[in-house]
Amino acid sequence: MKKWRYCILILIVLVLLVLPVASLENGNIAFRSFRDGKSSIYVMNADGTGQTRLTNNPVFDSLPAFSPDGTKIAFSYYLSGQWDVEIYVMNADGTGQTSLTPNTAHDLMPAWSPDGTKITFVSIRDGNWEIYIMNADGSGQTRLTNNAAFDESPAWSPDGTKIAFSSDREGNSEIYVMNADGTGQTRLTNNADYDNDPAWSPDGTKIAFTSYRDSNNEIYIMNPDGTGQTRITNNPAYDFEPAWSPDGTKIAFVSNRDDNFEIYVMNVDGTGQKNLTNNPAEDRGPTWGPIPATNQIPVKIRIVPNTLNTASKGKFVAFITLPSNYKAADVDARSVMCEGALALRLIRIKAFPNTFAAIFNRDKLVNVKPGDKVQLTVTGTINKNGQKIGFIGSDLIKVTNKKGNTREAIDDVEKMTGEKVFSQFNPR
Repeated sequence: MKKWRYCILILIVLVLLVLPVASLENGNIAFRSFRDGKSSIYVMNADGTGQTRLTNNPVFDSLPAFSPDGTKIAFSYYLSGQWDVEIYVMNADGTGQTSLTPNTAHDLMPAWSPDGTKITFVSIRDGNWEIYIMNADGSGQTRLTNNAAFDESPAWSPDGTKIAFSSDREGNSEIYVMNADGTGQTRLTNNADYDNDPAWSPDGTKIAFTSYRDSNNEIYIMNPDGTGQTRITNNPAYDFEPAWSPDGTKIAFVSNRDDNFEIYVMNVDGTGQKNLTNNPAEDRGPTWGPIPATNQIPVKIRIVPNTLNTASKGKFVAFITLPSNYKAADVDARSVMCEGALALRLIRIKAFPNTFAAIFNRDKLVNVKPGDKVQLTVTGTINKNGQKIGFIGSDLIKVTNKKGNTREAIDDVEKMTGEKVFSQFNPR
């Protein structure tokens, strides 16, 4: 009997050894639904299972948006007893609902910046629908657009430098892009029909959007400069409100092809379209949360320098050491982030095949105070054998003020070469 038990144990071990490491899985999808007689915010798994209501307010909740770290959801809350819409934020489980824009105007369409410190939204507080920006706590509300048209649907680029939006300022709704401070507003689409709902891909190489140019709403994708506009859905129904999965392989969208507005998902080339929600009520406004940390392999992180001067707007380096069976060359450079901020660039050299350096802007970090000890988390994806594999790791650093001794290990990160970086690196 013991012999058979040992054989079974050995067999289990062998199976575990040949099983692939868990591939990158997409996060949850938040959406709004009328299924309970009023519009509420729901959440579901990426495959449509586990649909759960998060809000249960008297009137109307809509347009949810996950924070980059997945811990918060911003949404539009229609107040009971008055036709007033405010931007609210809540924990990802629906608790802690708090207003960010307590005023008598309509505030809609929240969208988080990639580093989680800002939220753009649409407001009519100045007599016209314009795009505004505020800090994540609701402070510092500032208008970004200013014209007599209807500006709406703001969507951040993954590096946080651009915001795509739609506007009918030139006679019909088109997709525009602007800098994050509202400057440099430029039109990307130009046709006689309605273009709306821009959504930036996680790697920043594509923008999905809705267009009525073929006499019915379809989902299109294009390059960030407006070139290469390509239709990816094609049926007589209305397809709209595209939302990218965090790994960039899927697009969720809304369609009434089955005589009711439901949420669907498809591959980025338009193939594999399938239904995620299926009930008599209206389901709309999908937004994808980040990849769960439990679906990411652990990596070793070292931050250099090990003290960060918050008064400086310089650079810092995170050294990432992957498990020995992974190569730095397979890391997607456009996916590496520290606390929601994208890496400026990666440095790889042959002498360290499973280690690389990621350079970040110091002023993109979350707000911290001198003397704090903070855990900085770095995430990204590895492309291996056709799979996308997530990784995550963190390092504890100390924060100083301008007069403090930062003990900079590297004087000029921006100009250094790969050899200089690794000559000062002693893996832990």
